[in-house]
Amino acid sequence: ALPILVYYQMTESIDSAIFRERQIKGGSREKKIELINEFNPEWKDLYFDIYCHCLQGNLALRLLDCVGSPTVTSSQ
Repeated sequence: ALPILVYYQMTESIDSAIFRERQIKGGSREKKIELINEFNPEWKDLYFDIYCHCLQGNLALRLLDCVGSPTVTSSQ
């Protein structure tokens, strides 16, 4: 796994975040890499981008590293 955040998705609720996480986790490694490449083709670290987003309101997040493992769940 990379020590950087390369993919994330925002959802309306923790339930929809968990549902989406399960969908992604059920996919192949190739599908996960394709998802990252579509969202973040340069594979840049997105941690600070999402951190600023989290400070702006009530968000449920699931953060995903390059192999599809959830790394952080945050609900404010």
